[in-house]
Amino acid sequence: MSDSLKLNLSNKSIEDIDTLLEMLTKIKYKKIQSKYELGKFSEEYSEYMFPNSSASYYGSIKLTLKHLIGYFGTNKSIDEISIRHAELFLSWLKESAPKGYRVYYRNLKAAFNKDLDWGYIKENPFSKIKLRKEQCEFPTYITKGQLDQILSSTKNSIQQEIYYFAFHTGLRLNEILNLRWKNIGFSDKIITVGDDNFQTKSKAQRKVPLFNELYLRLTKLATRDKITNRNSDRFVFSKPNGFAYNPDYISKSFKGISKNLNTKQTPKS
Repeated sequence: MSDSLKLNLSNKSIEDIDTLLEMLTKIKYKKIQSKYELGKFSEEYSEYMFPNSSASYYGSIKLTLKHLIGYFGTNKSIDEISIRHAELFLSWLKESAPKGYRVYYRNLKAAFNKDLDWGYIKENPFSKIKLRKEQCEFPTYITKGQLDQILSSTKNSIQQEIYYFAFHTGLRLNEILNLRWKNIGFSDKIITVGDDNFQTKSKAQRKVPLFNELYLRLTKLATRDKITNRNSDRFVFSKPNGFAYNPDYISKSFKGISKNLNTKQTPKS
């Protein structure tokens, strides 16, 4: 501390010094807060989301944060990212990742909302941005002939049943892989999607009719797997050890077969 500054302080009253200390404390806090860097936040948020996310969602989060740091740099302070910065970043994302930038936007909006909860920022710059709606295209469906090609292209009988089931029910992949035998109503031929063990994406339970051919296939599958209790908690489409399949494994297998057959449709996740 310089002599002139010491002299100025010695001439101040106790009240003035208390006011000055309060101001300096606030300035110090702001400087410390402004040093909260993206690299550090990325690590902390990743650690927080790892046990609370599916493998596919966690991978999407990691990729989103990688884009964010690649654009702003590891040392960029979170509270320095303004709405304008966020808009420019999203414009850059739209050019570099036109098919995924909307997903990254949603991930960033959620991440910065967590920043707000943790007290690292005062406002979420991404929540102030509204993406322009794009024209929805009609979804692409595989034909019965393409399904037959796909089924004949895999030797895994359970995967064949999963693909067949998906084609004829329209259920999402996670819904199919979390179905248990107790969800299959063999008496009333109704499939119940969603229960205490599994929550659907819409968080609403629904009923799906079980048509005759699918009923027969499931009956054969139950007999093969020696399912004597139709109210069993065992997964319908399970590994030999009874555990559920990883959605990523099934999805990648399907995409691999579809690519070889030049079929672009993939199961909904």
